[in-house]
Amino acid sequence: MQMDTHFRLRIECSRIWNDGWGRCLEPCWECAERPIKAHSIQNAQILDKLVRDGHVLTLSLDYHPTKPPIPEFRAIGRNRATTFDGLCAKHDAEIFKRIDTEPIKTNDREHLFLLAYRAATRELHTTMAAAYKVQASYKEAVKLGLAPSDQPSEIGMFAVERMAVAWDTYRYRSRLDEALISEQYDSLHHRVVEIECSRPTIAVSSLFSVPLANSPDSYFLVSLSVLPRDDNRTVAVFSWTAEDDAEAQVWIAAEVPENLGNSALRRRLSRIVLANCENMIFAHELVERLADDIKDRIRAFFLSTMFTVDDGSDDIDVDLFI
Repeated sequence: MQMDTHFRLRIECSRIWNDGWGRCLEPCWECAERPIKAHSIQNAQILDKLVRDGHVLTLSLDYHPTKPPIPEFRAIGRNRATTFDGLCAKHDAEIFKRIDTEPIKTNDREHLFLLAYRAATRELHTTMAAAYKVQASYKEAVKLGLAPSDQPSEIGMFAVERMAVAWDTYRYRSRLDEALISEQYDSLHHRVVEIECSRPTIAVSSLFSVPLANSPDSYFLVSLSVLPRDDNRTVAVFSWTAEDDAEAQVWIAAEVPENLGNSALRRRLSRIVLANCENMIFAHELVERLADDIKDRIRAFFLSTMFTVDDGSDDIDVDLFI
């Protein structure tokens, strides 16, 4: 009977996690329009460079009632790739018009701000959806008698943690909301890194936390956009708030030193992406060129860093920029 109850919980949790959740997260928080599948990576400018037969590849988890989640490279249609239910059609088009209709300019402060704002908006939707789904899973566990409702439990504490992450992301995005409304694009600082490559292979739009060196329990947030510019050049844009500039400058100087050669730079950026980012797409050519043992190591490293910080102990050495 106990096994049957646990199985029922896994079935319910699988249903909860595979269901959608969304609302329009426009900067004034007043819109009640239905959200669309908004792209977090530009469909026309970027996906065009990575698509084959209408598909790109992702590294993602599937939630299944009887199997543990394992990251897999999966093909996904370009119109579904990197989408999230976080903006209505009107606000998605209005907010990101410049970077969706113009070539990305890395010397344009508004362009760089909008890249970071899009990453933060997608992460806000992700963390809010996760908090809702974990809380719903906790309620199912309580209903089935597998978790207490009036004292701490593992799943209950996890629900609290997910709500705290969503709250922190909301506070961060709120600072960007104020800057967007007032057009104070200099409120974000950036480091633009150019990578030489032989073809476009990867695109990323992500917001992640970086622990403070002298206080590991505290952190600041950095967004990363990786964008193929042409066949032989990809750019990585790191962005952070002016308030976090001192800590971010120390981190970026250690992680991506100015004097790195192109090969070392590509490997360093590959590790940063795999350790910190979940919202990324790959060209088929890249994954087809990776040996099976390298793909296995990528999957294991990606999974191991989903809820823990990369401490550098794994000697994974991968180049995602061919």
